[in-house]
Amino acid sequence: MTDYKNLKLIATSNPHIRSNDTTRSIMLDVIIAMLPALIWSVVEFGVRAIAVTLVSVAGSVFFEWLYRNILKKPQSVGDLSAVVTGMLLAFVCPVNMPYWMILVGDFFAIVVVKMPFGGTGRNVFNPAAAGMAVVTHCFSTRLFLYPDPSLNAPLALSGDLGKALTEMSPAAQLAGGGSPTYSWAELAIGRFPGPIGATCIAVLAACALYLFTRRTASPLITLSFLAVC
Repeated sequence: MTDYKNLKLIATSNPHIRSNDTTRSIMLDVIIAMLPALIWSVVEFGVRAIAVTLVSVAGSVFFEWLYRNILKKPQSVGDLSAVVTGMLLAFVCPVNMPYWMILVGDFFAIVVVKMPFGGTGRNVFNPAAAGMAVVTHCFSTRLFLYPDPSLNAPLALSGDLGKALTEMSPAAQLAGGGSPTYSWAELAIGRFPGPIGATCIAVLAACALYLFTRRTASPLITLSFLAVC
């Protein structure tokens, strides 16, 4: 019989089943998965794609560092979650987006949505998605006019240059009641106006496969989401 008197009861907070994966390792996997899409965006839209992404990442990291520093809490920027937020937000924005505009999204994502609820793993909403929602609401007339991939936007946009190099995306064409003017091959490789990191279907599929292989993302959840959409 079991000697219950000598058993030790250990009371701990959940989760009770743990793995060797850390928040940092998971976020690093996500960053690695997004790098091919970032590289492809440079091929398509020019070096400004990197500039917008770096500004967004720097803004997210800075706002999280500043928030934790003001409230005198242990720093959490080392877990790389702010880097992922910055990259995700940049990836769904056009390459000709003004730098200050994406910083507005970063501020809302980190200071309003992420940190007040406790940070990583405690968010009520996805910070990057919330930041995108605010930017969309505030600057909708500018946000969904994407640059033609054949015209590389310069690092510094002057005057109305950012608005001049624009075309409607396939999604906008469908929303307007028309049909995309791009072939299936162009849609697959991302040769059409769209966000920085969300055009090339082939590259995004490879990124998803990497996350599935690493078990960082669940194929069942991902495919279920796509099926519902």
